[in-house]
Amino acid sequence: MEYTPRSMAGMNNASVEIAAADSPAYRSVRLFTVGKGTTSKTPLRALGSLYHNWTAASSALVGGPAWKEFSAVCWLFGKELSNELKVPVGLISSSWGGTQIQVWMPKAANEACHQGSWSGDRYNAMIAPFAVGPMALSGAIWYQGESNNGQGRYYSCAFPAMISAWRAAFHS
Repeated sequence: MEYTPRSMAGMNNASVEIAAADSPAYRSVRLFTVGKGTTSKTPLRALGSLYHNWTAASSALVGGPAWKEFSAVCWLFGKELSNELKVPVGLISSSWGGTQIQVWMPKAANEACHQGSWSGDRYNAMIAPFAVGPMALSGAIWYQGESNNGQGRYYSCAFPAMISAWRAAFHS
């Protein structure tokens, strides 16, 4: 889910979508970006790397060079949530382009799909810390490009296993 508005050259109305972040309609949307400076073989209790702490949405942050790492998919989904729910929305972008699903799964989920050699190092460093609080998550979205291309049979095990593992971690 690392595609940013600036990196998605073919994105319909990219400049309009970026500019929308300055609209008063999105003043209650907050953005948070996990950094890519940490991976771990075991689940962490705290983030080891932070790119940007909670900040009000703005075009400079969503699409500008100052915050080039926020996910376009996350922003567009969060914008829709804000439009529909009319409540404050916090969006966490925890992404790393070019990765396979295995790195986002806890070790036990990888083992269940016969991929026990994968430790889930991005899950451990960039997802697991949110399971211990203090934040409560209401949902997650997953967007992956082609890093598991040609692995359809494996993916049919991995994706449900990842979802189940994340639900168990977040008690939902």
